[in-house]
Amino acid sequence: MAWRIITRSNLQRCAQKRFVIGVRHLSASEMETTSQELAGSPINPVSVAIADFKEVTSTAFARPFAAVEGFNPSLPHPANPSVAAGFVPPDVAPDVAKCDMHPGVPKKETGQLESVIDDDGRDPVARPSAWPWCVQGKMFMTFPDGARFIGSGTLVNRHHVLTAGHCIYSHRNGGWATRVEFIPAMRFASRPFGSSLATRLVSVAGWTDRNPPLRAHDIGMLILDQNIGDVCGHFGVVTTENNSLLLGRRVNVTGYPGDLDRGRVMYTMADAIKRVQADELNYFIDTFGGQSGSGVWSHWSGHPGFHVCGVHVRGVGRAPDNDNDSTRITRVKFDRIVEWMNQW
Repeated sequence: MAWRIITRSNLQRCAQKRFVIGVRHLSASEMETTSQELAGSPINPVSVAIADFKEVTSTAFARPFAAVEGFNPSLPHPANPSVAAGFVPPDVAPDVAKCDMHPGVPKKETGQLESVIDDDGRDPVARPSAWPWCVQGKMFMTFPDGARFIGSGTLVNRHHVLTAGHCIYSHRNGGWATRVEFIPAMRFASRPFGSSLATRLVSVAGWTDRNPPLRAHDIGMLILDQNIGDVCGHFGVVTTENNSLLLGRRVNVTGYPGDLDRGRVMYTMADAIKRVQADELNYFIDTFGGQSGSGVWSHWSGHPGFHVCGVHVRGVGRAPDNDNDSTRITRVKFDRIVEWMNQW
């Protein structure tokens, strides 16, 4: 099911197991950039620096990652904010009460075929304008056939929003969205940072040029009409080929589910990644239509701020695993994301 706006519940149950699946290399043609320019005035691209850093694990190992950075409001503004140092101004108050980032085991080892698996573990975010919630936003998308949907996205640079490919391109609805609005920290009618329109939509050929599209390529980016990330901040992006550093890692999925408060309130939930696949991360985090595009984010010890390691794309558990899924940010996807931020 390409769209997460409408979901169905099934009652089948089965036992779950955690495991890791080996990496499959995507073809170069599948990962070619595709994009669509929309109305509006483009602004200058950023210059992105990739940081190779190491996380110290509980066994005292140092394991490599690659990342583009984020910026916490409690830290000084970087000297050059265009170097993808995710950033929130000092006047944005922190509120990290629900950011449970400690490693752990998955919430459930059994589940059912629906977005909300067993008991609903999602919590409303009372202060979405506070750090780190303020980098999350609601999206309104309009397509060529007139269809309108809601989705979610995460700021990962000054005017760059990481989201799901199906939030911006749908074969069923005529191709590229014709209008996408992004509203960070929205709560009911409140828009504390205003809103931005996308001037360009970006994805990869494996999603836009294949029908049906390839699930592994369900990723996209909004290029906004203003540097709204200078106002409300943004996360960094991280990738690692070491599956063991992802399996069991506690992550957050934060967005705007349509089944609660009519999609007008930000909800979040933290849980451990229970399964790592070549191009997917799987978990029992409860989701619903409208949360597609939410960044899967966590804190990586030894490194400041928060980073996105995946994009939530499928909110309905599927047999035989009955879990909810994100597109994993592999190294090739990471390089594309950096390329997009450098180009636009």
